[in-house]
Amino acid sequence: MGLWGQIRDRLFGRKRPETEGIVLLLRSPRAMPVHTVRQAFADALGPAADLDSVSTVGEMSFSWESAGWHITGLVMPIKYAPDKFIDRRDARMAEALEEHQAAIVFHVHAVPEGKDRATDGVSLVGQLIAPLMDDETIAAFSLGTHRINLANEELKAAFLAGKTVEAMEYRNYDPVVTQYKQRKMDAAVAEARSRWPEFLAAYEARTGDPDEVFIAKFPFGQDPHVEHMWISVESIAGDTVSGRMENKPMFQPGLKEGDQVTGSVAKLSDWLYASEKGAEGGFTQRVLQEM
Repeated sequence: MGLWGQIRDRLFGRKRPETEGIVLLLRSPRAMPVHTVRQAFADALGPAADLDSVSTVGEMSFSWESAGWHITGLVMPIKYAPDKFIDRRDARMAEALEEHQAAIVFHVHAVPEGKDRATDGVSLVGQLIAPLMDDETIAAFSLGTHRINLANEELKAAFLAGKTVEAMEYRNYDPVVTQYKQRKMDAAVAEARSRWPEFLAAYEARTGDPDEVFIAKFPFGQDPHVEHMWISVESIAGDTVSGRMENKPMFQPGLKEGDQVTGSVAKLSDWLYASEKGAEGGFTQRVLQEM
């Protein structure tokens, strides 16, 4: 997760509810063999795993209660669509929700005294569920943060390393929003353009500190598949802004994250700069967060 991703989600993130656990969204149903479950506990906890406390019902569910811990896992051979928390106007998530046909749910019911379900419990769940992530895993959904992240090797590695909370606190993909409040969005874009001199002044006064972030958003592609995406600003020459593409395009086959691209200030959608002192900008992001 880059600095911009953290800034973006800290500014526009959601509050945590009480329910804790992780759900894997799958393309097809699968079994959860007891030996796989027990090996996951052994790898995560070592001698403290107490494998005899793992009880299973066939290869569809398990329950583990030991030393104050209570964690369960369940294979669901049906869709698990958290529509209440996922905005289907996000094309990437709409696609993931449509594609998945099954799920595995790991739930933290209790933790030992001195432990926390939202941190210690979820971290352990991530270590347990990671071995079940493969090419058929589409996404992971956090019951705590209501965050859904696309499954990839980086996410799996974070789970295995016990960094589940950190991995699910921030979005690991670039949303592609297909609908929004047009009037508010137009106003946000207009404000970004009218206040561009603020960004320009801050950019010219940059110190080179690694914590500084200067990004600008521009449209790419043609209707009906225009995507407004962020670039890390590396140079500004007149009306032209050049830099590194920071999003993963969904509809632009000739463009990828990391490419060198340019944008015209006349078509600017948004801008944001940040340092240790705070952040300015992100006008369209606030509109998107209201959806």
